[in-house]
Amino acid sequence: MKRGSMAKAPVQLNDQNSPERKKKKKKKKKKKKKKKKKKKKKFLVISLASKQRCKYEPMSTAIACLINPAFFSD
Repeated sequence: MKRGSMAKAPVQLNDQNSPERKKKKKKKKKKKKKKKKKKKKKFLVISLASKQRCKYEPMSTAIACLINPAFFSD
């Protein structure tokens, strides 16, 4: 049973605007925003001759270094 429903006197629901006739507004649930995960840059670990400094380079430069080692030579 609803609380307080016994205490109220019976009310006729002919009135359109009577408080009993009005429906309770449903509370809208707030949607939680999903946190976007930051994409980590993939690193290729290459151990070439000590002349080429290609140990920890981003993918694109590492691949360029593999194709053309002179790309990174001093």
